[in-house]
Amino acid sequence: MMAHHIKIPQALLTLLLLIAVMAAGLIKNEAVVAQSGLHSPVNHALGGGGAAYMDSYQANFINPANLLLNTNRRPAFTIGLLGSTGVTMGGSAVNIDAYNRYLTSGLTIQGDVATEMLDQWFGVSPQNVRSVDFEADHIPLGIAYRGDKWGVGFAVRSRVMADVEANRGAAELFFHGLDSAIFQDGRPVSMNVESLVFSEFSLGFAREAANISTRLGLGENVKLYIGAAPKLILSQSASRFQLNSILQVEESDIDHNGRIYHDFNYQLEASGNTADQLRQYQADRRAEGADVSVEDYLDPVPSDFYGIQAAGLGMDLGATLEMDAAGFLPDAGLFKGEKKLRLALSLNDIGAVRFGDRSAVFSASGIVDWQGFESDQETIDREFDGDRGAYYESVLVDSTGSDIYGNMMTMAGETVSRRLPATVNIGAHLMAGRFGLMMDVGKGFNNRGVNSRRMYLSLGSEYRFFGFLPVRLGAKTGGFSSTSIHAGTGLEFRNFEFSLSASTVPKSTRYGSAAGFAWSGLVFHF
Repeated sequence: MMAHHIKIPQALLTLLLLIAVMAAGLIKNEAVVAQSGLHSPVNHALGGGGAAYMDSYQANFINPANLLLNTNRRPAFTIGLLGSTGVTMGGSAVNIDAYNRYLTSGLTIQGDVATEMLDQWFGVSPQNVRSVDFEADHIPLGIAYRGDKWGVGFAVRSRVMADVEANRGAAELFFHGLDSAIFQDGRPVSMNVESLVFSEFSLGFAREAANISTRLGLGENVKLYIGAAPKLILSQSASRFQLNSILQVEESDIDHNGRIYHDFNYQLEASGNTADQLRQYQADRRAEGADVSVEDYLDPVPSDFYGIQAAGLGMDLGATLEMDAAGFLPDAGLFKGEKKLRLALSLNDIGAVRFGDRSAVFSASGIVDWQGFESDQETIDREFDGDRGAYYESVLVDSTGSDIYGNMMTMAGETVSRRLPATVNIGAHLMAGRFGLMMDVGKGFNNRGVNSRRMYLSLGSEYRFFGFLPVRLGAKTGGFSSTSIHAGTGLEFRNFEFSLSASTVPKSTRYGSAAGFAWSGLVFHF
């Protein structure tokens, strides 16, 4: 049997178009706001941890107990203006090694070459899933005050999260087309595209819970700080498209005509005006028939990117144990100055947001079973300039149309809701004068944004040259990508600071690549 490469038919393109529209909307959303969690330039430079050392108003989002920390002996009042921003992107599908080997070397990506590339990119199983993940956060305003026994912080943060997942079968459809050599026995084709845009208004409070030095015998000034930061969540938009299907292609031969068999089901979640537009599409489709095209209805509306569509509540919790470390290290050279050892535990992003009536969940399922197509070469040459794929597409549309794929039903009583990207983190921070050493371990409870159920370990070290010029280096392994390296610097004076950082993945073969950057805006201390 001879295998032919066929362009994706119009019926299948209906599904892919939905993804493209949502992706276009996501790009606009990113313009609004510019391991999941706080992407501060300080903790980002140190490997992405921070449970035992992030202080001031930024502690609201990673460990509110740290509102009582005073790492650099700054004044009690802090205000951050003009925006702290962090962006991280990557994932298991971002395999730079495979990309450079196959897509930048002049190879023709088809047949055995495409199969070899996908073996390296996805592994050999058609069920294997790879993803591209994105997260950005922006803090336009943050305020903190630290007293002797208590501290308080307020911060506003905007966040964008996005995930695009596909299995090997979907990648095979993209690179091989409807190739019977690949899909002869049926292959799973699945994908998931999800985005969430929301803002948080966080009010954190910390207090000294105990001075337990005499009880534990660890030395003087052993203190336990506890903190909580409840937050109001206001969401601008949420969307999700999830497809599961089995695709089989049998090429025509001398004994029988060809066959395309597609058993599919998908679910589409939308909020705001997008949900209203899809409801209108359904109504017009019922009135006018299958000639109505969904892409004519999906038109991004500006209010979807800044208007409030949903509300919810969240919480960040933490506890930090702080003790003098003068007995552990000599007071000379690199370690000269105040010495502290901190151990911390935090739970972040507990909560959810629900969209209610401003959202809808649509679903569709069915079987497209097109049998009996023939390779009419005369027609192909005359009407399609010899393009066999265009001919098959035309015949499939005439035979079945896209009405089966577009026949969405509203799931009664179902509305869109999203859990926040919750994490648990354990951290340690050893401060010795201008030198610091940090370590965090943790894991996420879901895979939203760059959050990952896969455990992570981050290590970092900093030294403040001349007391005001920090140099920070870090590394992170585990989480949503391969091992990454981090670096950052800035200026830290008594009354003013500015920081920036960046990260990258040196080798992306196993878990994919990632890159990120962050800067602090202007931070003042009074």
